[in-house]
Amino acid sequence: GGDHQGFISKARAYKNYSKLEMELGNLGVSLSWINCSIEKFEETGKLKHWHELSELYLARSEVYIMLNKFNEAQDDIQKAIDLISSREEQSPQIKAMVWATLGLLYLTQGRYQEARETLENSLALAIQLFPGRHLKVAKIYGMLGSMYLDLEEYDEALKMTQECLDICGELYKGDTNYRTISCLKILGSINSEKGDYEKAKSTFDESFVMAQKLLGESHPMVADIYFRIASIFEEQSDYSGA
Repeated sequence: GGDHQGFISKARAYKNYSKLEMELGNLGVSLSWINCSIEKFEETGKLKHWHELSELYLARSEVYIMLNKFNEAQDDIQKAIDLISSREEQSPQIKAMVWATLGLLYLTQGRYQEARETLENSLALAIQLFPGRHLKVAKIYGMLGSMYLDLEEYDEALKMTQECLDICGELYKGDTNYRTISCLKILGSINSEKGDYEKAKSTFDESFVMAQKLLGESHPMVADIYFRIASIFEEQSDYSGA
């Protein structure tokens, strides 16, 4: 009784810590908390907490993808699928997130045809399942924006990225957050690729200020945005600015 509830409380606390670190872009710290949470839930029985474990396997897979550890990511996606398949009751919400995580894996590996199909299916299902303006839907829009940018389909990239930004604007109500920074970075890249350097620089400047505030000057995201701003100055042959 009491020991079990204590284990579950700790597992859920670790899960929340991991989400917070993920939002701050601290992948290694987030991974540590996810591992702690998974360990606690597995000790109390996989099937008893299959829903939360499935979410955690997918969250860990997402971290692995961003760390380019694709085999580990695929293993965790399969663990989530196996856990879901072992249950009589179905969870369409988890199914939507399995597709989203698979789509992110395909996108990061450059498997664009598979990424497009998987992410579009995930988006259609997520819009049906998650009420109102939901962060899970915003994440999928952001992934699609990144994919269309890679495919040089800039109008679609702009549409998807703007949807992500609109949802984040409503959910976070102007507060600085990692998702908005990421989407602004995509938006700046779209404008840069279209040759609209003034708009690109303005967007990168906005994301740079937000990233410094949220993540600190030494964070890789801040360095990446700074590099993109410098690249715009170079495109415009303004070497003094770069």
